[in-house]
Amino acid sequence: MFYFWLACCLFLICFYFLGLIAILTIKTQKQNEKFNFPVSVIVCLHNEEKNINNLLEALLSQKYNQFEIILVDDRSTDKTPFLLSQHTNQPNIQIITISVTPPNWSPKKWAIHQGILKSKNEYLVFTDADCLPKSNWLQQLTPSFQKADVIIGYSPFEKTNSFVNLWARLENFFTAFQYISATIFKIPYMAVGRNLAYTKELYFKHGGIENHKNLLSGDDDLLINQIQNKSKIDVNLNPETFVISYAPTSWNAYLRQKTRHVSASTSYSLQSQIFLALVHFCNLFFWGLMPLAIQNSNSIIFLTIFLIVKYLGLSFSMLKLKQSNLIWALPILEIGVFIYDLVIVPLGWFKKPKW
Repeated sequence: MFYFWLACCLFLICFYFLGLIAILTIKTQKQNEKFNFPVSVIVCLHNEEKNINNLLEALLSQKYNQFEIILVDDRSTDKTPFLLSQHTNQPNIQIITISVTPPNWSPKKWAIHQGILKSKNEYLVFTDADCLPKSNWLQQLTPSFQKADVIIGYSPFEKTNSFVNLWARLENFFTAFQYISATIFKIPYMAVGRNLAYTKELYFKHGGIENHKNLLSGDDDLLINQIQNKSKIDVNLNPETFVISYAPTSWNAYLRQKTRHVSASTSYSLQSQIFLALVHFCNLFFWGLMPLAIQNSNSIIFLTIFLIVKYLGLSFSMLKLKQSNLIWALPILEIGVFIYDLVIVPLGWFKKPKW
């Protein structure tokens, strides 16, 4: 039993060490090269009356020469259609209204697909209605198109004074740590639609969203799995490209969101599933078998090495991602990830997701 625990421990030590190396190798300096091609920014909205004005203010303030904003109103029943109607005369804003979702289509995926079909430009950039991109977002994100077909960005949650917000920010960072480092080591499996860009040619070449159009979640990560090892993917960690978003404000909202996200992982590629299964089960067995493993005197040595590597790896990664205010909460992450792997991941696997 000790040697099985030791194998899990050694895997996790390598995982955190290589993850740190991967994130530290990504350049974050300001892009001086300009990307002069027009881009289309696509945002899907459903009952976003509270967010639409702030979003449009952020998008219209972009320091970028040529871009259009495509707002896809997906069956909104609040004041969203009225607020959008006030912008119909702006030349770089295109509004698409969806009244009905066709059978066998996820509502958001149908909305995204319509936005892409109606877009005028080859280069597509995506965010969500509850996000606040910085004014240099497009200017600093798009130069990555010069070396890649897909750009994966980072999207932290805004800080508020609640425990659910603290946990959501911790888990959001840890998820980013995993998918960013995996991408650097050529195992791309995930991105977040709050800060993602790719070419229209790539989208249609690989079948777009239609290959998984019926699944409620996965408009971002399932596309990444679809093009895995078939395209050039760049991770852009310039702080000017970070897109702030709002975390769930209640545990119920958080659980709904995470089970929906995890549900998409059952449709990941075999390579992605093996990688995530190793991380998931090694973490569970490492802490689950700790009471037995600790009876071996050598376990203290490996436990110490594990904690040093993990805490240094995550701390330096938090500094890189401008999340230094979370370093003190790493012990909470330790406990929370074990509970997350034990409870939320199985819920996502077996429970039918809901919006």
